[in-house]
Amino acid sequence: MMGMRGFPKSRQVTVFIKGGNTNPSISFGEQPDLRYARILGMESFTYDDYTKNAPDGQTSILGAQQAFLSVTLETNDGDEWYENETGANNPNNTGRFRTTSQNIKWQPLATFHRVQNQDADPFVRQLFEFNNIFVTWEKSFINISDVSQFPHDCCVIFQVYYTFRSIYGQMIKRT
Repeated sequence: MMGMRGFPKSRQVTVFIKGGNTNPSISFGEQPDLRYARILGMESFTYDDYTKNAPDGQTSILGAQQAFLSVTLETNDGDEWYENETGANNPNNTGRFRTTSQNIKWQPLATFHRVQNQDADPFVRQLFEFNNIFVTWEKSFINISDVSQFPHDCCVIFQVYYTFRSIYGQMIKRT
């Protein structure tokens, strides 16, 4: 999908996990500058990749903690695209999609980690790519299977690659 074109834009997204947290899911929160952006790919980082996130300086999760985390993303259906339709076929005239749901659910965090570091952190060799996906960030979550594994404040760091161009190369409305 990305091939030789590279990544048009990228941004760090950080999810904070408060030490002693008892909530098994933590929202990504609103990401206003990623609203209406078509997501191309995502990767995550651990302590051995980045000790602390920028600009907050919060300590990153340990590689072993990945085993207790998964990701749920509220997205559109990648096959449902209404950019060139009007009227009854696109009643909201959004140019994007009609509905969203948790299409990516309980995806293990390790499937986003692609840095091979000096520790035995699980990793994959390929970027986790998306096809025609828009994420509703405030309805997306980090799921924690064992909250006792996070006694101290830490964060999950993602790098999100995105574009404001449609699959047809046209600019996407941002409002």
